[in-house]
Amino acid sequence: MKLEPIWLAYQSSLKAFLHSKIANPADVEDLLQEVLIKTHNGFQAVTDESKIKPWLFQIANNTIIDFYRKTVKGRK
Repeated sequence: MKLEPIWLAYQSSLKAFLHSKIANPADVEDLLQEVLIKTHNGFQAVTDESKIKPWLFQIANNTIIDFYRKTVKGRK
C-alpha cells in the first residue's frame, strides 16, 4: 500500500468532514494538514486495506477533538 493514492482518494471527503465540524476554512486547511501528518506517521501500522477509511476518519475526528480542546483551553 502506498500513501499517496490513498490520500488522493480520501482527501476531499476528509476535508468535507472537517468542514462539517469546523466553520473557519483556514482552520479546516490547517487541520487537514495535521491529519495528513498523522496519517503519514502512522500509515505503516495499518495492514488491512479495508480499515484505511475508518482509520483516516478516526484520525480526523480525533484532530477535531484536539482542536476544540485547544480552543477551550485558550479561552480560560
